[in-house]
Amino acid sequence: MRWIKDKDFVGTRVEIDDGTFIRCKFTSCVLSYKGGLFKIDGCEFSPDNVWELTGAAGLTLTMLGLIRALGYDINYFIPSQSGHA
Repeated sequence: MRWIKDKDFVGTRVEIDDGTFIRCKFTSCVLSYKGGLFKIDGCEFSPDNVWELTGAAGLTLTMLGLIRALGYDINYFIPSQSGHA
């Protein structure tokens, strides 16, 4: 896993997958996520960042949208924190 610490990202594309981002700042970036492991700790995000979900992440988002469009409660499909469904 890549470790990135105390870096300012400005106006760039950042691949989130397989990264550990610690105390980074993201300003006017395209944040690309495909569904891999990552960690974000103590980072700042400007409101003009754009999230791009592709691959498995994009497919999951599409599936959740379909489930919601069919009238199901999304929370029904998400396990509770206590371990009880």
